[in-house]
Amino acid sequence: MQKTEETMPNALRALRWLKIATGVVLFVAGFKLMVVMAVLLTTTEAERALDIRYESFAGALFLILAIFIWRQSALAIMIAVAVLTGEGIWSVIEAVRQGSGGDGSSIPLGGFALRLLLIVLMLRGVAAIRALKRSPASGAGAEG
Repeated sequence: MQKTEETMPNALRALRWLKIATGVVLFVAGFKLMVVMAVLLTTTEAERALDIRYESFAGALFLILAIFIWRQSALAIMIAVAVLTGEGIWSVIEAVRQGSGGDGSSIPLGGFALRLLLIVLMLRGVAAIRALKRSPASGAGAEG
C-alpha cells in the first residue's frame, strides 16, 4: 500500500520535495538548452547571436544550480527562483513594450502562469532542505 502525504515521515516528505525542486530546475535547464538548439536550427547567423548567448548561459547555470540543490543548498534554489522571476518580469516588460495597441493581448499569461508554478515548486524545496537539515541523519537518506 502506498503511503499518503499525511502518513509519511517528515524526512521522506522533505526528500520528495527536494527531488521535485531538483527536477523543476533540471526541466528549466533542459528547456533553455532546447531553445538554443531550436535557434541554431531555424535562424540565420545574424539572428542567433544574441539569443544563444543568454539561453545557453542560463541553461548551464540552471544545470549547475540543480547539482547544488540536490546537495541541499537553499541558496541555489533562491538563485534559481531569482533568475526565473527576473526572466518573467523581463518578458512581461518586453511584451508590454512591444505590445499591439495596449489591449493586453500580447502579455504572455501562459508563460507567466508556468513560471509561477515552477517558482512555487522550487520554494517548497527550500522548506524541504530546512526539514532535512533538522531531521536526524538516519532518516534523511531513507527512501521508502
